[in-house]
Amino acid sequence: MNDSKNEWKKSLIEFLFLFVIYETMLLFGAFILIKMIFVQSLNLPIIGYMFENVKESIQQLSFIDFLHKAKGISVLLTYFSTILAFGSIE
Repeated sequence: MNDSKNEWKKSLIEFLFLFVIYETMLLFGAFILIKMIFVQSLNLPIIGYMFENVKESIQQLSFIDFLHKAKGISVLLTYFSTILAFGSIE
């Protein structure tokens, strides 16, 4: 009887511990999303400036001359590098 009571307590504690970790991760993820949306709404000129800088630096590289012809690849690379640059600010 006492052994099953201890098992029940252990499983309850384990469940609560995992639940707290899960909820903390969800709240942290929601906080990051809200922060990103808020920062992007306030700093649109900064993001545009970073976008132009990354675009110019990609176009200045001599070994990526094909990007001038393939605008889709250039825009895609610029988009991903802007995301990386914005993420590295923090």
